[in-house]
Amino acid sequence: MKKKTQKIKLVLLVIFLTTFICSTYKMISWYFDNKKTNDLIKELNKNTIKIEKKQENVTDNKEDDSKFLEVDIKSLKKINEETVAWIQVENTNIDYPIVKHKDNKYYLNHSFDKKYNEAGWVFLDHRNNLENLDQNTIIYAHGRVDKTMFGSLKDLLEKDVYEKNQKIELKLSTEKANYIFEMFSVYHIPTTNDYTNISWNEKDYKKFIEKIKKRSSYKIPIELDSNDKIITLSTCYNVEEKVVMHARLKKMQLRKEQ
Repeated sequence: MKKKTQKIKLVLLVIFLTTFICSTYKMISWYFDNKKTNDLIKELNKNTIKIEKKQENVTDNKEDDSKFLEVDIKSLKKINEETVAWIQVENTNIDYPIVKHKDNKYYLNHSFDKKYNEAGWVFLDHRNNLENLDQNTIIYAHGRVDKTMFGSLKDLLEKDVYEKNQKIELKLSTEKANYIFEMFSVYHIPTTNDYTNISWNEKDYKKFIEKIKKRSSYKIPIELDSNDKIITLSTCYNVEEKVVMHARLKKMQLRKEQ
């Protein structure tokens, strides 16, 4: 009986030590991944040329106080040739270059400099093309606890953030054009892929738009039709849910040839 008790204690001790070592390793790994990511973010923001552009030759005749964001994408491509754009979202920490790989897995655990990093990076769905927008353009990133990557996207679910601003804009700058999108839906939902199609026929697209508007945490008074192009941001809310934000293309401005 005594030997059996000692064996049980030994097994429990081994389990405890294994759990402790694994947890400690994960914490240390998270810390260093986090530090590398933050250092890279600071470096990119320090060295990237970003300017606000007034509205000229826009795709509609409506004037407002919105300004386009224009970023030197060519310089970023010297660091990572897979750079396709820069994204900025109001009332969040989202202010990063976007990359695109041949699949949707690589940048889940690689940083902008292509070094292995569990923090990953902000990446475009491999099926999309930012120079010829699909009906639905999808951008992914991890929802980091320190609010890097898309970690601050869930801030848009806070009622006071929306009520204070009413209008949340998403700005995108590519080599050939600058875009302004306006949020019309934001929500968290059990993990699903029902918002990850990039195109539909007219009838099904209308149904999709209606579905994601109904899901929104707020009733946002923006009307859409089958001619509208939308952008979708997707990240983790927790291990079983996603935070999703949809925005409608509001304005586009072609960039001058450089």
